[in-house]
Amino acid sequence: MKINQLATYRYLITMVPNDKETYKLSNFAACGTQHVTMATTYKTLITQHFNNLEKNCNPSSLEQVKRNHLTALRGFITHVGLFENSSIGVELTDEFLQSLKSHLSESNLSARSQTDRKSLMNAWRETFLAMNSEPVQKSSRMRRRAIDVPLEQNPFEKVLWDSLKGANLAPKTAAKIAGVSTAAVGRWSRGALPNARSSDSLAKLDAVLGLEVGTLVASFNEASGKSVNSAVNEYRQRQRVNSSQRYCVGVDDIRPEFLTEWKAFLKFKTTPNTGNLVRGDAAKWSLHEVRHTTTKPSIFTSVGNCVSPSASIFWTRTASFIGYLRLPVNVGGFGLSDETAQTLAWFSVPEAIEGYIEFITRRSDGLMHGSQEGFCASTLAILHPKHGYVTQCPLLASKIPAEIANDRSWDEMCKFSRATAMTLKNDCHDKSREPEEPIRALLALEQPLSPIITAMRKLRKIGDASSAGSMQEAVARRNEVLLGILISNPLRSKNLITLTFKADNSGDVYQTETGQWRIRIPASRMKNRKRLKKKIYNVPIAAWLTPLIEDYIKTFRPILGIDKNSDGFFLSNRGTRFNALNKMIFKITRTLIPGCLGFGPHAFRHLVATDWLTKNPNDFNTVSELLNDTLEVIMNNYVHLRKDVAFSRYEGYVEKLLADGVY
Repeated sequence: MKINQLATYRYLITMVPNDKETYKLSNFAACGTQHVTMATTYKTLITQHFNNLEKNCNPSSLEQVKRNHLTALRGFITHVGLFENSSIGVELTDEFLQSLKSHLSESNLSARSQTDRKSLMNAWRETFLAMNSEPVQKSSRMRRRAIDVPLEQNPFEKVLWDSLKGANLAPKTAAKIAGVSTAAVGRWSRGALPNARSSDSLAKLDAVLGLEVGTLVASFNEASGKSVNSAVNEYRQRQRVNSSQRYCVGVDDIRPEFLTEWKAFLKFKTTPNTGNLVRGDAAKWSLHEVRHTTTKPSIFTSVGNCVSPSASIFWTRTASFIGYLRLPVNVGGFGLSDETAQTLAWFSVPEAIEGYIEFITRRSDGLMHGSQEGFCASTLAILHPKHGYVTQCPLLASKIPAEIANDRSWDEMCKFSRATAMTLKNDCHDKSREPEEPIRALLALEQPLSPIITAMRKLRKIGDASSAGSMQEAVARRNEVLLGILISNPLRSKNLITLTFKADNSGDVYQTETGQWRIRIPASRMKNRKRLKKKIYNVPIAAWLTPLIEDYIKTFRPILGIDKNSDGFFLSNRGTRFNALNKMIFKITRTLIPGCLGFGPHAFRHLVATDWLTKNPNDFNTVSELLNDTLEVIMNNYVHLRKDVAFSRYEGYVEKLLADGVY
């Protein structure tokens, strides 16, 4: 190990070599040698390590170096299931290489970052060895004997400890009753954390200890920031895999010729003057001010100072299509050069359309779902026989290689491609994800909304425990109001993000003379404005939220630091529009609802609708108003509940016959 000059190296320490099993003690570690005869904690190690850094590091770079080292250590101890107050065990001695290798293999770090991380962890280990401290020789995840009274407990340990005490059971006894590993439960009771394979065991312990299903899982999530769940969200797993295999054409890859082509298409779809081309009556794309939409401005979506959400959707599909066309044939692509692939003309090639749908279907584990259906719909629109943009631009035919065109005329190619898209669109009957999956555990409850109410109470306690007037208190109050609005007015996320508030009552969230709080959103900003005949959304907010909203607006929203350019109702902790609202809802539901994998704002719509229809069979009109959607859409989406009601009524009829002695 050598001490680097910070003008040359990114980190203070470089270990040489990184992969040897035996290391010589360095002068860096030796300069702070301590003689400790009892097991030490990571807190003590951090103190000693920082002392060493202060003696060897340039003061101007000290804080950054400390942060680099501490980030490495925290990542490592989190991986092995420990905390800064945990005793150091064999994970830094006999099992160090194995533990470090496992940590790096499970990280998402680049090769360069993994090398840096390895060097930093070697430095931490050298500091520990130089302290002559005795490591805990049992499991590296143990902190204390089971009979010891815990002084500092992580959230998981506290819940387990209190539950064992409440049930008057020893860890070993509880494990035997539950039919799980006695050794594992013993370790957990001493401060160790479960691993990703422990979900079933935690569920069994929940039952034995009289806990609500998912309680131990939730406390683990809170303690570690990781997620251990018995339920597996197949859609999210598939998305994680697919996102690591990027193929879509990026902004930096766009050729000037294609950008010119795209801008002409965007002008045709958004401006009144279409020149010699014909546009359908309902085919014009709407434009919105940036502050009224979540669509990001870009060269593909912007027209002047406005953006088009429809353009954003069409561009996303086009970027994916072009990306497929550029992929080599041996990895499932169409095998075109970058220059050849970048043109809208490829929508006219039926073989390209069919190949792309097959490609997407393979990535979706064979499912033909909304993604393929949406692309086919876009293809049908751009190839419409009378007002499709590509159909009306025969000059694009010159961009298709002769061997692909195969002597077919432009009209023939467009016609065949349109027929192919229609056939494939009609085959899209699968669902990529089940809307009920993230909230299945809640829907199984008698009162599915009760965990949301409980989460609001937890947020209230977090705010109460925070320093008065602090950012932490303001964030907790904001999040509490956010959950309340999602129950009272289950809007789509884009409408929640763009909600405005103005002191003169001219914003989206306003108060009437009678003190009632309401939400009004122009029809132009609602998703179903055409089907709903442009009705403005102007509805009351539940009265029980009134004191929470007033406290938030008067006391806590200003603490968030209102940006002079932002009139958002929900603000980030920088005072700007709360664009991270979706991520926050996911985090809240994952951490504050026991056993929950986490879900976003849209799942609230399904939760509210299903709960109401279950308790009020066939009351689709109410749900239509709550979700601000057409009756037809609601009935189609919840047809399964209609069938449940029909079969339930018929079952009651048969049971009456049985009771009357017919059978």
